[in-house]
Amino acid sequence: MRGIQQVQKEIKELKWEYTSIKSETMYKSMQSQMDASLEPVGLDLENKGPKVILVK
Repeated sequence: MRGIQQVQKEIKELKWEYTSIKSETMYKSMQSQMDASLEPVGLDLENKGPKVILVK
């Protein structure tokens, strides 16, 4: 019984860690957060659309 309870406790902790990491990843992958994280490096992606390459 103690072994089962220990495993159940470990599963709960791992689920909590998974949920926490998942929500943090979702937050950091938002466009506004990407822009903020690239700003110190000197990259500014705000209000820029995709580049169009025309081939004649």
